[in-house]
Amino acid sequence: NTLTSVATAATAATAATTTAPAITAATTSPETITIATAAAKTATNTQTHYAPPPLTGLRTWPAIAQSLLFAAFALTSVTAFILQFIPRIVWQKVLILFFLVPLAVCVTALAIFPLTLGIYTLLMRIIVSFFLFETIVFSTFVVSGVRQTWHKSATWVKVILSITFLFLAIPTYLLFVGFNIVFALWVRWRLMDVIDDMRAIPGRSLTVQAWTATAEDFVHPELSDGEFGIPSLKAKPNFGIAVSGGGVRAAAFQLGILRGLHLMGVVEKARYISTVSGGGWATAPFLFKYNPEEPSGISDEDFLGEYFPPANCTLRNLLDLKPGSFAHTLGYGPTFLDTYLAVLLEQLGERAVTSAAWEQAVAQLSLRPYGLSSSKCVMAVEGVTTPALQQLIDQNPTGLKIIRVPNDKPYPIMNAALRDDDDDSRFAPFEFTPLYSGAAVQQEMKSVKFGGLVETIGITGEPGNVTLPIDGPVTLGTEFVVSLTNAIGISSSALAVPMRMIWNSMEDENPRMPWFGMPFFPYWSPIYGSPDPRYRAFADGGGLENLGVLPLLRRKVENILVIYGAGEDIFATEQIDIVRLFGKSTKKYMDVSQSHVNGLTTVFESDGLTRLMTGLKEKAKQNLPLVHTDTYNVLENKRAGVRGGWSVNVVWIINGRVDSWEELLPSDTKSKLKYDRSSIDANFQAFLNQLQLTRSDNKLSAFPTPPTGTLASPLMMSMISQLATYDVLFAETDIKKLAGL
Repeated sequence: NTLTSVATAATAATAATTTAPAITAATTSPETITIATAAAKTATNTQTHYAPPPLTGLRTWPAIAQSLLFAAFALTSVTAFILQFIPRIVWQKVLILFFLVPLAVCVTALAIFPLTLGIYTLLMRIIVSFFLFETIVFSTFVVSGVRQTWHKSATWVKVILSITFLFLAIPTYLLFVGFNIVFALWVRWRLMDVIDDMRAIPGRSLTVQAWTATAEDFVHPELSDGEFGIPSLKAKPNFGIAVSGGGVRAAAFQLGILRGLHLMGVVEKARYISTVSGGGWATAPFLFKYNPEEPSGISDEDFLGEYFPPANCTLRNLLDLKPGSFAHTLGYGPTFLDTYLAVLLEQLGERAVTSAAWEQAVAQLSLRPYGLSSSKCVMAVEGVTTPALQQLIDQNPTGLKIIRVPNDKPYPIMNAALRDDDDDSRFAPFEFTPLYSGAAVQQEMKSVKFGGLVETIGITGEPGNVTLPIDGPVTLGTEFVVSLTNAIGISSSALAVPMRMIWNSMEDENPRMPWFGMPFFPYWSPIYGSPDPRYRAFADGGGLENLGVLPLLRRKVENILVIYGAGEDIFATEQIDIVRLFGKSTKKYMDVSQSHVNGLTTVFESDGLTRLMTGLKEKAKQNLPLVHTDTYNVLENKRAGVRGGWSVNVVWIINGRVDSWEELLPSDTKSKLKYDRSSIDANFQAFLNQLQLTRSDNKLSAFPTPPTGTLASPLMMSMISQLATYDVLFAETDIKKLAGL
């Protein structure tokens, strides 16, 4: 199989580094040729034992001085806070509580955590500069008051003390403010084109197709015989890929999976690919980068990057990420938090944008290098131009950019969740696809009634007085045209799941400006019409189901490859993403009772979970990739829109530690991995990454399951993707069986 061919090619290349043409001639497939050539090229790399670097952020005296300065101010603040409990200075207590407590938290954190040049740093320095000035001033009065109370000191002592503090405070304050102004201007200059990306095609009157999708024999549009049907899709095996969420970790894992499936020739055989949150970050540019009107010039091979067998995963190879590859985009691109905060700040002054700051931050991170981040990028499918799409093209002869999924790629489903404004714990499924959006599910929540599908380019529209329900053409006045940025950004708006204070008032001048840049979206149902208000709070699809399995079951896909980019030891804690499919959740999730969680997503019999976990534990004992193959009876779940009474074949591939792969790593990589995991600051570095404070010198302490909110370092992303490719090649036989090969 492919894994054996890869290993053989790598061994041959290592033994004969100067005879790459001979290796090429001896191979039988383009994939093996590519791998053999890469192995031959990298075999000449000199491997040296890894020497651990100095502690992050403490390499130069300015960093040390900065940390000491912040520590000193923190100590001053804490001291002043303690002094508030001295009697007879009650008025100082109020001032201290409002100014010194926040300062103590801020400066203590900054003294501990090394700073990086980013938007987070900018905001924190502004906060610190303000509180720094205020704290020293008020600390002066506190200390002076205490001294006068205790020792009846003369006035001149207080004056000297006050002058000393103020002369320290004012220069420091001006220094911080000056730096922040310069940095803010630089950020504004950088983001001018980003703001332009956020301006979508304005609303138009379009005649689009709507489906109630309530009939028992309903066939989704892409498989129909009408103008929305895709003949090449119907000709493919009934095989789909479900990709979980998990931030940049899931994106890196999915990148490796796509690379392996491409090597096996399986990608073009899949009918569907259903993504949630971060799993869509790698999938969307892989599918949509094809644009016949404006070719990106990036081939699938360049985007996916090279696969290195474990013996060739030297640090040099892992860090040699080519521009254009998605690993390079993840590892060397802007950090998500920097982009999110920067776009949010800029968006506050813009009134013509149609993508929230969160959506645009995701787009800048994953779509922009491939020309897909503009809100003018309208999704479509190769060979399918519906009347509404043609109408839109005629209305917008310039500025519109049609991005099409090619016929040799699977049809994408990007999963989000519609939130109940009156009950933050309730969600309904919402799917974005190139042809239509919504879901073939009917739900009546407290604040919104949900159901039906609408052609995607008209999903933001609303008709006049019409008779509901509507199952056919309808003329809508759209707010704006939905873009790929909207779909991917809303699908991965993770903070919208736990956030309880998303603004839902329609009284603001621009209702597209929600709290903290979370997605607000106008919604209209062909069954129930427009809710009140029309703009609804949307959330990450993982708030409902994080594996992307349910959309495939709604379409009766009989063979499913499930990619789970797990972020922790799956045997240590209950994996809500897995157990709720089997109705076995034993605890609350986001304040939702276990019975409600199970009721929303149970589609498999419970004994299937026992078989799954037993099989995975057996693989772990053998130090093999966490892969399991099984067949499940599908249970009817009307709330999930799944019809029962049939069976589905599933291959699970789960992110996790694979000791057999690590044992094959070259000495430099193995040494670094061992050092990072055993270093005393391993947990601290993982915490820094999760706070988006530093890339931690490519620390691997949390490999291969860094927290979902972690900062993407080049080495971590590269390692996870290489391991994922190894995992999927390990399961080659079962996967090809799913794909009918």
